[in-house]
Amino acid sequence: APVAQQPAPAPSEPAPLGTPAGKGVPSAPAQPAHGGAVASAGPTEPPPGSSPGAINVTPDEVSAYRSAYAAWRRNDTDACIDQFRNFLQAHPTSAYADDAAYWMADCYFKKGDFKTAVLRFDDVVQRYPKGNKAADALYRQGEALLRLGPGYAKAASKAFERVVKEYPDSARVPEAKRQLALLGAG
Repeated sequence: APVAQQPAPAPSEPAPLGTPAGKGVPSAPAQPAHGGAVASAGPTEPPPGSSPGAINVTPDEVSAYRSAYAAWRRNDTDACIDQFRNFLQAHPTSAYADDAAYWMADCYFKKGDFKTAVLRFDDVVQRYPKGNKAADALYRQGEALLRLGPGYAKAASKAFERVVKEYPDSARVPEAKRQLALLGAG
């Protein structure tokens, strides 16, 4: 059976600073309050080390994240990867760490380095299973596996099945079910 190779919808634009998802492209180096729109569907929780009502970030952290995300937006994949890698090294416990890891993985996908993308998306799911990007990362991991060829269809199916099982409230569930149906596993 043919494998779905259609591109996924564009990743959700990050929400402004202060969303329950806790991340996105910060609009200013401020101390935001929780509240507002959610960047993407899926379970969320306050960032590590933060109080339930605020996300504490430094101006340097905001600037570094915004610069890396700007590279992602302009499809400068090498700069995106380097800047998000540097961000994660400098700010490993940042409220933006899961988003940074996700966008870095997405840059590998954009480059066509699907093997590395699979590993990087898996890293997002393993390190931040309750983060706002976990379901998206798992789904995109399945897409990257499909791009590696028919020999990876079974692994891709498992990734899509995990989206449905582990993140049932995610906006990615209908897409994962469609992929499973196309793969004959759903």
